[in-house]
Amino acid sequence: MVAFVTAPGSFSWANEAVAAILAAAPQTRSILWAQTRSLSDAVQIDAIEVLHGRRYIEERLGGVTYRIGLETFFQTNTAQAERMCALAVDLAAVRPDEVVVDVYCGVGTFALLLAPRAKRVYGIEVVEPSIAAARENAARAGLDNVAFFAGDARRTLPDVLARAGSVDLVVLDPPRGGAGGKVMRRVGRAAPKRILYVSCNPTTLAPDLREVVPFGYDVRVVQPIDLFPQTYHVETLVLLEKVRDADPDAGRRPSRDGGRRLARGLRRGA
Repeated sequence: MVAFVTAPGSFSWANEAVAAILAAAPQTRSILWAQTRSLSDAVQIDAIEVLHGRRYIEERLGGVTYRIGLETFFQTNTAQAERMCALAVDLAAVRPDEVVVDVYCGVGTFALLLAPRAKRVYGIEVVEPSIAAARENAARAGLDNVAFFAGDARRTLPDVLARAGSVDLVVLDPPRGGAGGKVMRRVGRAAPKRILYVSCNPTTLAPDLREVVPFGYDVRVVQPIDLFPQTYHVETLVLLEKVRDADPDAGRRPSRDGGRRLARGLRRGA
């Protein structure tokens, strides 16, 4: 997929651009012109015009085909992403009687891989086009035990947790800013048996884990994965298991003891 993102207006040389791209890369499946009135780095798309091919591309991970649009997130390094997804499925160790909540689910990357192994899967994502794609991907895969909800995790998670009832696994794959204390404390209060945190930013991973450890969790596995060779970026998968009751003050104030347990757990996991 190639996309030109511009301010509203004319694109008089669109045909020449399409011809040049196809001459250089004839395998291109989608060429788009997106228009935005936004001046920020986080582009808000107001309109999309298909200049060539279709509005989406497709990738296949772990036997599932994902339809990806311009406004949806997907890992660019699909070879390493497939390895990461396989590792996530192994670490999750979902059983047929278990319920999973996938926070920051995107187009359903982890949710759709876990659904065939679970009783029920719920996904949450703030980007509505991603939720639309996730629902379409689930339907095309023939999965009827997964439900997706559009909304900010901080506000949507309580309703989804209530709908899910007893939750066995929570998967989190937040943006670089992390999930934040409010989301992590809500996850801790839900008391799932396991938490699988997929992080693209170690500097926000540690504070997020520190929030949930006082709720009775130990870090069992820490596995970095290099999805971005020759850069300082690294993905990290962390598996936490609930091994004790929550501290009496969990969620009320920072826990020094929780921080010490986190440090010990990270050393064991590494």
